[in-house]
Amino acid sequence: MSERILDERGKACPLPVVEARRLLLDDAAAALRVIVDNRAAVENVSRLARSLGRALQVEERSATEFHVVIAPAVAGPRSEPAGAPAPAAGTGCGNVVLIGSTEVGTGDPELGRTLMRMFVFTLKEVDPAPSAILFVNSGVRLTTEGSPLLDEIRELAGRGVEILSCGTCLDFYGFKEKLRVGTVTNMFQIVTLLSTADRVLRP
Repeated sequence: MSERILDERGKACPLPVVEARRLLLDDAAAALRVIVDNRAAVENVSRLARSLGRALQVEERSATEFHVVIAPAVAGPRSEPAGAPAPAAGTGCGNVVLIGSTEVGTGDPELGRTLMRMFVFTLKEVDPAPSAILFVNSGVRLTTEGSPLLDEIRELAGRGVEILSCGTCLDFYGFKEKLRVGTVTNMFQIVTLLSTADRVLRP
C-alpha cells in the first residue's frame, strides 16, 4: 500500500487541515501520514479524516511529534468540506452565530456582559434554533469552566445546536482543558460554516 507523508510540524491552524485535505481529495487510493507537533492539530486532522469517511490511527512518538495515519478511501473521496454539517432547508447550512467576546457591544463591561446573557438566553427561544454557534477569541470563555452561561449553552446543545470553540483561542487563553460544553474546532471549519450559512448572526 502506498503512503504519502505530509510534515506539518511548526505550521499553525488551519494549514495542517487545509494541506491534508488537499492531498486526501487528490488521491483517495493512497494512505496519508500527517506529522504534527501538537494535540490540537491531531484533533483537527482526525476530524477531517472522519468527515471524509477515512479510517485513521494516531501514533504518539513524543510530546511534540504525532503521526496521524489515514487509510485509503473505501469507496472514493467525498467532496464536502471538513466538519461541515448537513445542509438545512434553504441554500446554506442554516443560521450560524459567531460570538467573539464575553460582552455585547462597546461601552460599559457590566452592561455588555448583561446583554450577552440576554442574547444567549434569547437564542433558546427562537425557532428555528441556529444550526451552530461559533465561539472565537475571548468568546471561548463562555464555553469553559466558570462561565455563567454554561447551563444555557448546554440547553442549546441539547436542542441539536452545534457548539464549537476555536482551538487556537482555547490554547491562547490556557483553557483547552477547561472546555465544558461543545467541541474544539479549527479555522478551516469556522470559515466553511460561515461561508455556507444562510445567515450569520453576531451579537
